[in-house]
Amino acid sequence: MPGWDSVAAPVHWHDAIMGAVLMLKRSTEMPTDLRPLIFHTRKAAESISALTATPLPTAL
Repeated sequence: MPGWDSVAAPVHWHDAIMGAVLMLKRSTEMPTDLRPLIFHTRKAAESISALTATPLPTAL
């Protein structure tokens, strides 16, 4: 989209990509050093992916 920039990371379910975490900001607000945004976006996607690897508890 014109005027916007983003950082994204895939969310996995086993070997498949089931979605993504996307951080979208206006280009004028995007910092020049993207490393912190990339780190936190990837960390969020990894955390969500880890939830899909954990079995849900069964009802008692």
